[in-house]
Amino acid sequence: MNTATERSSVQSGDLREDRRARQRHANVRLALILASIAAAFFVGAIVARYVGGLEVGMSVLGFIALLLLVFAIARNVRDR
Repeated sequence: MNTATERSSVQSGDLREDRRARQRHANVRLALILASIAAAFFVGAIVARYVGGLEVGMSVLGFIALLLLVFAIARNVRDR
C-alpha cells in the first residue's frame, strides 16, 4: 500500500510541475507578444518621425498590427 501511495504522490507532483511549466511557458509567450506590440508602436513612431509623414507612420503601425494578427490567427488554426 505504501508503494501505491508513493506512486500517486509522485504522479501528482509531476502533474503540478508540468502545470507550472506550461503556465510559465504561456506567461513568457504572452510577455513576448506584448513586448512585440510595444516595439511595433515604437518603430512606427520612429519611422514616422524620420520620414516626416503621419501617413507613413500609420501605415507602418497598420502593417505591423495586421502581421501580428495573421500570426496569432495562424497559430490558433494550426493548434486545432
